[in-house]
Amino acid sequence: MQGVCLIHRVRPLACRGHASHDKRACVEAAAGRADAVPFSGPHRMVQVLVQSALQAALRQRGLDWGAYELNHALVLALDDVDAHAQWRKGGDPLASAAVDSEFRDAMAAGFDAVAH
Repeated sequence: MQGVCLIHRVRPLACRGHASHDKRACVEAAAGRADAVPFSGPHRMVQVLVQSALQAALRQRGLDWGAYELNHALVLALDDVDAHAQWRKGGDPLASAAVDSEFRDAMAAGFDAVAH
């Protein structure tokens, strides 16, 4: 595996849609010297489709389905021992880490239209 870029032992789903074939750009970004890395359009499309399917399924089950800033959401989840129970009851214990609040109504309408 020498020369292969691996940030995580197990890549989070959101990261799987960001495959880049530009080693130099990845090295520069990992070192903090670049803000953007070109990524594969087809990988991004698959990531969007999988994420949308998961979000739609969660919404259909009455569970919160939003997108969150990972580090902030992890801190919230780890600091609140009741977070899982709140989520299972339809609550959103990660609400303050949401990154899609302004789009949720439109996304919900789209998910609902496809489901019916």
